[in-house]
Amino acid sequence: MFFQAEVLATQEISLLDTKFKDHNWEEVQQIIKDKGKYEGEGLQKDRHNHLLTVHLHINTS
Repeated sequence: MFFQAEVLATQEISLLDTKFKDHNWEEVQQIIKDKGKYEGEGLQKDRHNHLLTVHLHINTS
């Protein structure tokens, strides 16, 4: 969990340090552009640098 002061004006991709399992960030951006959403698994580090497996659902709405 992050505190509000830690995330203000921070781009999500750098804040979450997400590594997509089946795609790179450019591919995910294209999927979102084409379909309006992305859903898949990834690896993410929390603020204590612990690695977590996450299910991602990103949409434009």
